Amino acid sequence: DLLPCRRCKRQWHRAYAGHVDEIWRRGFFCPSCQPHANQPNLLTAATLPHSHLSIYMEGHLNDWLETKSINSKLFVRVLSDSKKTVEIKSEMRKLFVETRKIPKSIPYRQKAIFAIQELPDGKEVCLFGMQTQEYTGDSSDPNSRRIYLAYMDSLKYFNPSQYRTEFYQKMIISYFDYCRNRGFTFAHIWACLPAGCKDYLFRKHPPDQRVLTSEQLQKW
Repeated sequence: DLLPCRRCKRQWHRAYAGHVDEIWRRGFFCPSCQPHANQPNLLTAATLPHSHLSIYMEGHLNDWLETKSINSKLFVRVLSDSKKTVEIKSEMRKLFVETRKIPKSIPYRQKAIFAIQELPDGKEVCLFGMQTQEYTGDSSDPNSRRIYLAYMDSLKYFNPSQYRTEFYQKMIISYFDYCRNRGFTFAHIWACLPAGCKDYLFRKHPPDQRVLTSEQLQKW
């Protein structure tokens, strides 16, 4: 599927050009002609809808950027928020029948939270994501008021790179702090390598990005 640039008429493959009609509604302009097109990008991190959680985390992260004198901006967005139910299998319930009553199912909320960095040149890079499970006070024991950080994944593009690990930690701590203010009392981090030791939330990673071993991940 080829797209002609509206200005210079050169042909570009749609996938390579990264063109989406719903975002670039005036048609396709190649990178050389884009500065002359005066066409706003309708899908940027800033245009994605906010939530109370994303506002709280984003504020903490950008305050941290200021303390480091980092000339960029971080956006946090909850890209998925859905009600889920975990089913407790009969064999598992049998193990606890003498000590406590275990329900057949427990409701929770599953969220996908991502961080996007806007660099000084205006480019945006999505570089950290995590999937969480929140069991509120309405959930049954033993999961009541517990959160689970089920998945974490990153791309090594945070700039400047010497603050990359600190950025990941600030991301997690700001989420835990928000949940603590909401009345959660326990937090659990699932520290397990993805299948094939490569990908979790992001489909592809830089070939030179270091992959932690199970022991290193648990220590981290």
